[in-house]
Amino acid sequence: MVKEFLSQRNISFKEVNVFSDPGSIDEMLHYTGSFTAPLLRIGTKFVHGYDPAAIERLLKCTDWLVDEVE
Repeated sequence: MVKEFLSQRNISFKEVNVFSDPGSIDEMLHYTGSFTAPLLRIGTKFVHGYDPAAIERLLKCTDWLVDEVE
């Protein structure tokens, strides 16, 4: 669902499989203190799980997503 959400908005992303990339679990725990998937890093902030409102809010405040002007 997260990949579809980002793709629909033409936002590029890097997918990391924590089970095939051994260091990624340690990095996840280091930065967030938890093991939640999916985990999105937007700039220096994180969104745990699929939370469209939180993702959109962070994308807008980091200028990755701009409101459409009619």
